[in-house]
Amino acid sequence: APPQPQVSDEAVQNLMAMGFPEAECRAALTAAQNNQSVAVEFLMSGIPDGLAGGPGGAPPGAPAAAPAPGPTPSASGGSAEPLARLRNHPQFNQLRTVVQQNPAMLQQVLQTIGSQDPGLLAEINANQQAFIAMMNEPAPPASAPSPSPAPSGSTP
Repeated sequence: APPQPQVSDEAVQNLMAMGFPEAECRAALTAAQNNQSVAVEFLMSGIPDGLAGGPGGAPPGAPAAAPAPGPTPSASGGSAEPLARLRNHPQFNQLRTVVQQNPAMLQQVLQTIGSQDPGLLAEINANQQAFIAMMNEPAPPASAPSPSPAPSGSTP
C-alpha cells in the first residue's frame, strides 16, 4: 500500500477551528489527500467507504455528521423563519463561527451545502438578506454547552 500522505498541521487547525475533533480532521484530510475543501465535505457528510480504510484511516463510524433533512414544508407554519432548516442544522453554529473568523470560507461552505442539499442552497439564495443576518449573529461560545450563571457581583 502507498504511504499515507503527511497531513498539514495548519489544515488540521483550520478544520478544528470549525469545531471538528482532531482525529476526524486528520482522517478527513488523509482521505482528501490534504484538500481542505474535500475534507470539509467529508467532515460534513462522512468519508466514502473506499477512502476511509487502511492504517491511519478514519476510525469506524467517524466522522458522523447528520446530513441536513430533505426538503420539507415549513416546520412551524407559514410564518416560520425562512431559513429555519439551516439554523437547525447540527453544524450551523460551527459553520457560522468559521465564516465569521475567515470570510473567505463562505464560498466553500456554500458549495458544501449545495452538494449536500441543493434545496437548502436554493432557500439561502432566495433569502440572502436573512442568511447574511444569520451569519452575522454572534455564535454561542463553543466551550460552554449550557448557559453559565452570571458572575458574582454582576446582578443588581
